[in-house]
Amino acid sequence: MEIIGTIAGITLSISFGIAYAPQIFRMFKLKSARDISVSSILLNLSGYLSGLTYVAVNQLSDNVWLVVNYSTGCIMTLATLYAWFRYSK
Repeated sequence: MEIIGTIAGITLSISFGIAYAPQIFRMFKLKSARDISVSSILLNLSGYLSGLTYVAVNQLSDNVWLVVNYSTGCIMTLATLYAWFRYSK
């Protein structure tokens, strides 16, 4: 059963980690963020930061996939936010 949990954790981390990539690439390619909701980006960032805080407060840092998931999510959300600021004009 532990292997199923590990595979699920890896899949979760990869899925959430790369979920923003198509949108980021699209914004850079089109040089436009016209259809992107900044409130959605900020809400996602808030969720990922809350997740990292939860992991830290509850001393769950040994759960590597939670840390990877929330960290990668934060990085990709920040990249999306950067692209939004750059191309929202």
